[in-house]
Formats: sequence, C-alpha cells, structure tokens
Amino acid sequence: MEIKGKALNRIDRVLLMLGVLMGLALFGVLVPPFFRDPDPLLASLFFLPLFTLSLGMAYVGVLSQFCWVSVSGEKVIYKGMIKESEYEWNEIEKTEFPVHLGTTTPHALFHLKTGKKKYVPCGDPEIRKLLSTHVIEKMINDNLAEQDGAANGR
Repeated sequence: MEIKGKALNRIDRVLLMLGVLMGLALFGVLVPPFFRDPDPLLASLFFLPLFTLSLGMAYVGVLSQFCWVSVSGEKVIYKGMIKESEYEWNEIEKTEFPVHLGTTTPHALFHLKTGKKKYVPCGDPEIRKLLSTHVIEKMINDNLAEQDGAANGR
C-alpha cells in the first residue's frame, strides 16, 4: 500500500503563499524608486539585496506548494523543493516520530545505518498515520526478534 501526500501542513503552505504575495508586493513597491534615483550605483547597492530577498521569498513560496511525501511498504520518498530523497526501510536503523522543528508540520527523524540523520516532513494526516503504524510494527517485530533470539540462546 502506498500513500502519497503533501509534505507540508496546510497552515505552512498558506504562510508560504503569503510570502509569495509579500515578496511580489515588495518587489513592486521597490521598482519605481530604483528607476527614479539619479545615482544608479548607490541605488543598486541599496535595492539589490531587497530585490533578491523579495524574489527569493516568492520563489520558495511557489516551490513549497509542490513538496510531497510517499510512504510504501518498501520505502519513503520525499520530494523537496530542489531534490528528491528516497530511503528504503531496510537502510533505516531507527525512526523518531513526531519531531517538531519550530514549525507546525511534524517531521519524522530517520537514523540511517550510515550514521546520518534525515528529517522528512509529514504534513498529510494519512502519511502521519501510516508512518506511525509502520514505526510501531517495526518496534514490535524488533522486540519479537530479540525475544526469540533470547529464547533460542537458552
């Protein structure tokens, strides 16, 4: 069974879309004074960081609407703003869920067997439910395997 859903919570997506509107509005407000200034070098030193900030806010807000997470029995796929990450369950050593990183979107923390830690946002309720079910099943299976190993070792 595979479930695909949004990576970010609805409120985070709304806030980032407001960032798009604010960024474009800031850009629209800053363009006329830039062309009215008689000293273009001084104007460019002042306005260039503001232009970059406003267009960057709009860029991140648009890209954030297309982030998604897919959870299946074999792997977890996270397509972020720029890159896509794919983690198979057999390469994940331990999973902590939910982890809050200062946003309203809960994250899953995967401890990989290579020693790295990877955070995957889980904004969709179906994703959170399936992920927590998978984590609980893995904990139960690990405990059963440990008990069987202890019983066979006697």
